[in-house]
Amino acid sequence: MEDTTTPNAMVNSLKKLTLGDSLAPFQRAQLQTWLKNNTTGDIKIRAGVPKNWIVGDKTGNGIYGTTNDIAVIWPPGCSPIVMAIYLTQKEQDAVKRDDIIAPAIRIMLNEFAKTDQCIRKAF
Repeated sequence: MEDTTTPNAMVNSLKKLTLGDSLAPFQRAQLQTWLKNNTTGDIKIRAGVPKNWIVGDKTGNGIYGTTNDIAVIWPPGCSPIVMAIYLTQKEQDAVKRDDIIAPAIRIMLNEFAKTDQCIRKAF
């Protein structure tokens, strides 16, 4: 069975579970703790944000060089940002490209900073 979800669907689900009221407060706090303590994403989204920002993420990989990461990012003093990045290539045996996730996240955050004063100051 292949993964049939989308980055947008994952962002919506992650937002509901980690920041919304879908879970009881203690369950939401536990999920946030698990995500923050995850270490498989150290070279993915976490590597693309400033070191003083808090990141809780969950990574994934698959055939066709698929690599992905979903995360809640807490810039200091700002509202959380929920992001997902998915990459799949054309060749079934393609090498996964974890190395392009952090630069892509930096580009996205820099774009957010152009219109969000809090994020701009958090840099």
